[in-house]
Amino acid sequence: MKNRFSKITRGFALAGFIIPLLIFTVTLIDSRYPDSQVFVYIPVILLVYLCPPMSFLLGLESSGTTAAFIFAHVTVVLSNTILYGIIGLAVSRIYQLINRSIRLEPKPR
Repeated sequence: MKNRFSKITRGFALAGFIIPLLIFTVTLIDSRYPDSQVFVYIPVILLVYLCPPMSFLLGLESSGTTAAFIFAHVTVVLSNTILYGIIGLAVSRIYQLINRSIRLEPKPR
């Protein structure tokens, strides 16, 4: 097995990295321009499903320093990346098992 991490695992990990960044971007733009109707309200339950570590940030709005805020966001992004990577690893292993069990013998010509 040359490649330890398959494309599926890397794709899941990339999604786990991008999803919190997109959520943070939408949230920051929405807080910067509260009167704009461009962005839709993101329900909290959707945040919890897409980014489970985000639940740690729900009570962080009135936290002290900027460094603590940045550290918390970096921690959420990294933990979500690891979580999605683990899920991607499980999905790729299941895919490999199914692919091996379905593999058929080539027909002789």
